[in-house]
Amino acid sequence: KETPACGKYDLEPNLGNRNFVNRLAYGLSNKAKVQLKMTRYTPWVARNLSRQLPIDSASLADVFLADTLLSKYGLTKESSLALFVRFDTAVQWCLTPKEVETVVLDARERFWNQARIQKARRTGLSVKDIHILASIVEEETNNAEDRRMVAGVYINRLKKRMPLQACPTARYASGDFTLNRILKKHTKIDSPYNTYKYAGLPPAPIRFVNIKSIDAVLNYSKHNYLYMCAKEDLSGYHNFATTLSQ
Repeated sequence: KETPACGKYDLEPNLGNRNFVNRLAYGLSNKAKVQLKMTRYTPWVARNLSRQLPIDSASLADVFLADTLLSKYGLTKESSLALFVRFDTAVQWCLTPKEVETVVLDARERFWNQARIQKARRTGLSVKDIHILASIVEEETNNAEDRRMVAGVYINRLKKRMPLQACPTARYASGDFTLNRILKKHTKIDSPYNTYKYAGLPPAPIRFVNIKSIDAVLNYSKHNYLYMCAKEDLSGYHNFATTLSQ
């Protein structure tokens, strides 16, 4: 039987030559654990995956940035990060770039089921917009319940056509991701990603988002708050208000 020997093969102590050769001959390889991790740009996603599989990152990036693929999901090269949904799965070690694309799209289709698509429609946002907003919410707070509240503030602002004035977007516009405090000079950076300067959502996600952040936006807390500020106790939670004076 002729099968490709390419694969990842575990070699246990005292494994005999015959058993080893049979594994190669019959392609009895072990699967590799692969996961998508936090990153900010699609070429970085390709690089991340290429470090886990014997595959060229440039070839992967070409697949993920192909116009035919992106147009299918209403995306552009700039917003291509919205193509990805986090996954942690076992795959054959020797995959082609197109086979990796299938793994990525399968994870996306599993996550974006009809229930989530219906919730997205009720927000008035597209799936791409949900990814964008979730990427901002994720950088505002690590607390799950607080994320739902923050998402509610931003959705209220979008509905009123108010600028989001989200600090994470000013940091993204600056290109300095080590910033811990956003100053007035950062809010004046002329970039379509700076929501202090431009109303509405930025053109693309500012990071690859966690599934929990997407769900926080889809299940945002319904309230009348339009303003928020980090709590003075440094707990990671926010204070919320309906007016600026409050």
